[in-house]
Amino acid sequence: MALTIEDYRRLEEILLDAFRTYSDLEQMVAHQLGINLEAIASRENLGTTVFDLVQHWAIPKNKIKELVTAALNENPGHEGLQQFCLSMLLIQSGFELEELLIFYYQSMPSYTVIASLPLDAGVHHLISRLAEMPLLEPEKKQPLYTFALLAATHPKGVAVAKEINSWLGLLDPDYLHAHVEPAGNLPAQAKPKINFLSVLVIPTDTAQTTYRIKIFSEQVPHFIIEVEDKKITEIKDLAAFILDALNSLVYHGFDTRSTTVEFFLPFRLLPEAVDQYQMPIPGQPYKLGFLHRVTVRSLDRSQNPYLLLLSQEKWDRLSQCFQLTDQQRLTRVAPFTDFQPLDQLHYKLHESELVCLGLSLIPNNLEQSDNLLRGIIAGGIPIALWIRPFELMEDPIELERRCSLFEQRLRALLFEHELIHLPEHIHQERCKAALQDEDECGNRFTLLWDDPTRVPRLSSLRAG
Repeated sequence: MALTIEDYRRLEEILLDAFRTYSDLEQMVAHQLGINLEAIASRENLGTTVFDLVQHWAIPKNKIKELVTAALNENPGHEGLQQFCLSMLLIQSGFELEELLIFYYQSMPSYTVIASLPLDAGVHHLISRLAEMPLLEPEKKQPLYTFALLAATHPKGVAVAKEINSWLGLLDPDYLHAHVEPAGNLPAQAKPKINFLSVLVIPTDTAQTTYRIKIFSEQVPHFIIEVEDKKITEIKDLAAFILDALNSLVYHGFDTRSTTVEFFLPFRLLPEAVDQYQMPIPGQPYKLGFLHRVTVRSLDRSQNPYLLLLSQEKWDRLSQCFQLTDQQRLTRVAPFTDFQPLDQLHYKLHESELVCLGLSLIPNNLEQSDNLLRGIIAGGIPIALWIRPFELMEDPIELERRCSLFEQRLRALLFEHELIHLPEHIHQERCKAALQDEDECGNRFTLLWDDPTRVPRLSSLRAG
C-alpha cells in the first residue's frame, strides 16, 4: 500500500507547522540530511519551499521516509510528525486494515466510551484517534505506544520493527528502554478483546410480527450472522444465535469474556427482558445477563439523524460532569405516573437538561408503555434505567414495600456512582440476583444505553 496524494499534501501541512521559519527548515535539512536546502527548493516563500522539498526532491528520489525521519529527529515532540511517521510505517508494512483494527481495539483502554470506529475508517483516522487518547496508568503511556508495539510483534511488522522501535524511542526513551526489546524477544500478544456484540432486530412487515436478525461486531469486518423471518414469539430463540456468534469469535482468536451484548430494538420490543434469555450451554443454564453486560438501544433512533443529534447534545453533557453533583443534576428518578400526559413527554424532555432517567415503575399496558418509551427516545434521552413490570400483589403493604425497595436501588445505582460505569454496575446486580433467589430486583432491570457516537452503518440497519 503506497502513500496517496492526500498523504503528501498532509505531510506538507505538518512540515509547515513543525518548522515555521525558513531558517528552522534549513537547519533541519542541513543537520539531518546533509543537504543545502537552497540547492533543491525555491526560497520564494515557506509554502513553496516545503512543496519543492516534498514534490521535487523527496518523491522523485524516493526519500519520503528519510525526510519524515529527519524531521522527527529534529523535532521529536511534534504530534503531527509522530502520527505521520507511524502511519507511513504501517502503510508501507503490508498490514490489512482488518489487522490494524484488531491492534486498535487491543490497545484502547477498556473503559473508553469512544472506542469504536466506523467500519470504513482509514488508517489515518485510526492513528489520529489513538493519539488523542490520554496517558494510561501505571505505565504513563498512550494507547498509540501499545498499538505500535503490537504492530512490531506481528510477523508483518518485523520488516519495520526497527523503525517502529526507533519511533517509540523518539517519543519516550525511558519507555523504550523499559518496554521495547529486539523484535524477536517481544512478549506474545494477548487475544484482542471484543468490546461490543451488536444484535439488530429489524421489522420486516408493517405490523411488526416478523423480524430479520443481524448479529455482528464492528471490530471484525465481514463477520455477521443473519436470521430471516423470526416471529415475535421466537425472539427468545436469539440466545442460540448469540452463543454461536460468541463461540465463532472465540474460535477465531478473540477474547469475548468482557463483551457487552447490545440489542437494537424497535419500540415494541424495548421492554423485552433480553438479559434473561437462557443461553443454551449444555449443563449450564446461564442467563445472558449473568455472562455478559447487556444493554438495549433504540433501532428507530439509530436510523434517524435528527433523533441522533438530539441524543448527542445530551450525551455531550456527561463530558462536562467532573463531580457526582454535576451528574445528579442531569438525572431524575420517578415512576412513569410523574410524566403524565405521556403524549407530551418528548417536549418536556427535549427542553430539559436531563440526560438520564430512572423509572421505578413503568406501565403494564402495552400502549402506555409504547408512548412512554417513544417519549424518552424522541426527547433525546440516551440513558434510561427502569424496573420491568412485576405481578401486582393483593397485599398493598407488600406491594408498597417492593416498589420502595426497587426505587432505593435505582437511586443508589444512578446517584452514588459515575454514570459511565452504569453498564458494569447493572451487570453486577444481575449476577447477584442470579446467585440469590430472594434478590429479585437485579432480574428486572432494563438499561437503555444509547451511545450516539457508536451507531451501525445504515446498510446494517436495513431489513432488505
